[in-house]
Amino acid sequence: MQSNNFIKTQKVDKCFDKEIESYAVVGKGRDFEYNTCSNTFELRSCDNGDIIYLHPAPTQDALGIIYSPEFIPFQFHKMGGVAKIGRDFLQYKKAMSVIKLLDRSGRHKIKILDVGCGSGVFLRMLKKIIGSGQNLYANDFSEAILEPLKKEGINVIAGNLDEFAINEKFDVITLIQVIEHLPNPLKTIKNLSIALKDGGYLFIETPSIDSLDAKIFSKGYWDGYQIPRHLWLFNERSLRKMALLANLRVIKVKYFPYPIFWIHSLKNMFSDRNYPRIARIFTYRNPLLLIIFTIFDAIILMFYGKTSHMRIVLQKGD
Repeated sequence: MQSNNFIKTQKVDKCFDKEIESYAVVGKGRDFEYNTCSNTFELRSCDNGDIIYLHPAPTQDALGIIYSPEFIPFQFHKMGGVAKIGRDFLQYKKAMSVIKLLDRSGRHKIKILDVGCGSGVFLRMLKKIIGSGQNLYANDFSEAILEPLKKEGINVIAGNLDEFAINEKFDVITLIQVIEHLPNPLKTIKNLSIALKDGGYLFIETPSIDSLDAKIFSKGYWDGYQIPRHLWLFNERSLRKMALLANLRVIKVKYFPYPIFWIHSLKNMFSDRNYPRIARIFTYRNPLLLIIFTIFDAIILMFYGKTSHMRIVLQKGD
């Protein structure tokens, strides 16, 4: 059932800090996944089609509504069964990728900030590998979500990092499935680069609008849109451009299988077309679908070279 709750929104008129002079409407949709509001939003492209943005955008006051307690990143730590095994394997691989960026200096000394940490699964994995949370920092807008991490010995920074100065300097700052949620990604990247030590890294993972599933479900059902939580979506070209504007250099770009977007895109489609029984089958808790679409995405990666899950590692100059 669709929500009857309308949230406050605002006009989006700038892309990379420049006035948007022209755009194309590539799709439209609503909050298919969590049904937090009844607004319909447009998906517009700018920067020669290399960026897609949500219009209008939710206001700051609406965040408590659209980020409901059921939001998957807030529930990530509660996964069980095959989903938990897959989650822990991927988090371990990701944590090791971050640690190896600066492991030569001793992993116990690496200071890491995870921006938009959600329930903290990634930070807990880092702590498990490193053996201590002393140099680990968690950031999210929700103090309630940060409290358990604080009790586990991980440092916490609550709030929007664009609104105050960060006094610490970090070896690595991670934004894992976060940059797409930010109202002004370029401003945030520039601010975070100031908080990096010389030679430090920004480790970003985000959906790619160049993926096959993004193109198939481009009119609105693609789960990478995450309407209305994803405000800005990129491809590799636009992220490279943003790195250049922030005076950061690109060290590595890599793509990974991401079955959840396939599964939930189909769920969005069947749900919107009023097939609720079929829609209920398509969930990240379905181990068979996770296996099928992981293999499917791996095959796509082999032949197409891109998936919907993109990682880009940026470095601040010495």
